[in-house]
Amino acid sequence: MATLLTGGTGFMGSRLLARLMEDPQRDVIVLGRGSAAEVRERVLAALEGSQINGRLRFVTGDITRPWLGMTPAMHGRLLGETTELWHCAGDIALMGRRERLIRTNVLGTRNVLEFAGQTVHPCRLVYGSSVSVAGARPDGLVSEDDLDDRYGFKSAYDESKYQAELLVREWGARPGRSTVVFRPSVLITDETLAAQAPRHPALIFGEVIDDLQLGGTPGIATTLMPAAHRDITVRVPMSANSCVNFVQIEYAVEAMVRTAAEPEPGLRAFHVVHPVNTPLRTVLDIIENRRPGMVIKCVDHVMDPTPEERLVTNTLDGYLRFSQYSRSYDRTALLTRIGDLADPQPIDAAYLARAMGFDRDHTTAPQQ
Repeated sequence: MATLLTGGTGFMGSRLLARLMEDPQRDVIVLGRGSAAEVRERVLAALEGSQINGRLRFVTGDITRPWLGMTPAMHGRLLGETTELWHCAGDIALMGRRERLIRTNVLGTRNVLEFAGQTVHPCRLVYGSSVSVAGARPDGLVSEDDLDDRYGFKSAYDESKYQAELLVREWGARPGRSTVVFRPSVLITDETLAAQAPRHPALIFGEVIDDLQLGGTPGIATTLMPAAHRDITVRVPMSANSCVNFVQIEYAVEAMVRTAAEPEPGLRAFHVVHPVNTPLRTVLDIIENRRPGMVIKCVDHVMDPTPEERLVTNTLDGYLRFSQYSRSYDRTALLTRIGDLADPQPIDAAYLARAMGFDRDHTTAPQQ
């Protein structure tokens, strides 16, 4: 019997794969695009050279296609082998096109659920959702059972994750099924990643900031920011009281594996988050430190934006929208399942600067 894993080449999925393979009784099958050899190479890159043993297999597939993109023979074979399915694949483009996000995150999840419902043996489902299912809820405490759309959504990404979790909950509500839903916040690490390893949001954000300062790269606006010696104030449309929940991937993966270790009937959802939100001001201070002379000012609306303000707003729109909340997330259910796992370490300016890749060159973290 085997565990089928989707998304095993991504930042979260590859870390989960490495942790799952620590169980000597577990066989894991990674489903991914391209040939089996190509999937294997992407997993090796994601795992940064970690050893792969014989209990790990690679299968060509695509969750957006019928039969998960497998051949009929392979599809039938895996239906007979799979007893657990970790669905971690997804499109995480915060401002991606709605059609693409719905195809991957919603249709892809529907196809995964169809597979899980057809397995020969009862199949336990573990699904990687997101705290973004809370949509545009601005504040308050989001419980682990909350799932509604009364606040609307600021992006197609948030909406797609919400719709996908609705499908998972409908599937998991049927008798005899065991389903675990994880809602991680923004997963990051301050580890230095290999060149081919999948990136995390904080590192990508840091690279975009540097690209803007240096003049852009393909896909990034090429208008130069003012020279570093010139003082500049940039207004951004967000509240100074906003915050972001970052959580270390190392903690998140361990919490997920421990929580999912004991199967039980029914469906349970868990917030995999840091107990303390990171103030947006901390992020802005790090950016200002990266570019001496720049002052970032939070305002309700940017009237008559300067060229630099238009550049920042257009390029970082997805990040800005994701950082407009002061809500927090209940993690009571998670804490009852993770045993003696200690809370993650505080995320201070020094840690976040390293996570953003700003420990290179001249940059130091802002003083606390």
